[in-house]
Amino acid sequence: MPLLVVALLVALMPLSLLAAGPVFSDLGTAAPVHQPNIQAIGDAGITTGFEDPADPTKRLYNPKNNVTREEMASFLARTAGLGTNPPVANAKTAQTATNASNAANATTVGGYAPNALLRVDFSARTSGMGLPLTGSALSLREVSINVPGPGYVMVLGHTGIFGSSACPCTGRASVRDLAAPNPESANHYETVEAAGQYGDLTVTWVFPVTGAGTRTYALEADETAGNANAFFPSIAAIFIPFGSANATASGTEMPGIPGEAP
Repeated sequence: MPLLVVALLVALMPLSLLAAGPVFSDLGTAAPVHQPNIQAIGDAGITTGFEDPADPTKRLYNPKNNVTREEMASFLARTAGLGTNPPVANAKTAQTATNASNAANATTVGGYAPNALLRVDFSARTSGMGLPLTGSALSLREVSINVPGPGYVMVLGHTGIFGSSACPCTGRASVRDLAAPNPESANHYETVEAAGQYGDLTVTWVFPVTGAGTRTYALEADETAGNANAFFPSIAAIFIPFGSANATASGTEMPGIPGEAP
């Protein structure tokens, strides 16, 4: 087995498989600098020692004795997890709390189960009459997503814009977190040049979440000029874990292109 594969197995070894090693009654006969290393390879199962005739609950290590080639083979096979030997814990994995936690959760990533790494919800209106836009924000669609912990939610909103009359018509859309301190994305604009024409308004924004719970996001739209309707609005929310608990929303609108609607 390649050493890289061995190392990976070692790093992922659940600590539940790593029971405390034997207690060596003669550990004190070794030099102090070697004593913790002897106990470490005992805890990892690399050495098992010998039965202590004076105390069946303990083992002898014989720190000053030589190691035969056959004993060396067993040491190496146990260290590498070769043959029928299970892989042993990497020293850092066993001794560092963070890595030990990861090893104990070998079936998770960062504490999240595989089906919690990405969570997605979607809401759309696919039929029916258009929704007349006014000068006030109108909630076109909402989506709720259950997040398991801190991270980010990417929200994608889209609606068609139809010029009803008095065009050119300018629609404006944003997505909003209905519960967050920094709830709203930047505004996005679309101009329909003539009545009977269609345009598209698409909004993408990333919102931070600081803990578990249900978050609800809305796609909102209004018009800044003319008379337009919104058709077939949709909104999707995607949870992305591993965010900072102190994350804040960021991003600013770029300067407008000359001749473009505000």
